[in-house]
Amino acid sequence: EKEHQSLEEAESHLKDAVELRQDYIEALVNLAAVVDVLGKEKEALNYCDHALELNSENAKAWLRKGIILLRLREDRQARECFEKALSYERKNGEINYYAGLALILHGGARKDYEKSLELFDKALSLGCDNVGIWGHKVLSLAMAGHPQSEIIECYKEALRKYPESPFYWINLA
Repeated sequence: EKEHQSLEEAESHLKDAVELRQDYIEALVNLAAVVDVLGKEKEALNYCDHALELNSENAKAWLRKGIILLRLREDRQARECFEKALSYERKNGEINYYAGLALILHGGARKDYEKSLELFDKALSLGCDNVGIWGHKVLSLAMAGHPQSEIIECYKEALRKYPESPFYWINLA
């Protein structure tokens, strides 16, 4: 309840900022993130689109739009957004992670799992610190037919990075 109230307060402040300065792209993208968490996906997409109208090369707006579309199971459109984001900002770990995730989240071909591994490795090399990346990397390794020893090594690496995560301990066991 308290978190919901904080999000609504953030929404109000960000809307005020956008009202004062309609070309404030960072506020539009942050507003999209907040209203998305509040379950207002269509409104969030509108804020992303507005930000992209102002600057069609804004990688963060493309990333946010892709994340929203991915959750709405609009995988093809989400992939296109992540590709756009990567075309403007290749050295962003978070974009690489979500681009890989979009390839596999709702099922994918074997080649998609191989490509996702490349994107996950790139994301990790760029310092992406999303705990989920390791689980998705393990899934990609398994679905692409990599040896069990490689999958186990991936779990071990995840545990070195996130020793408090019960998910990785349970799955490694």
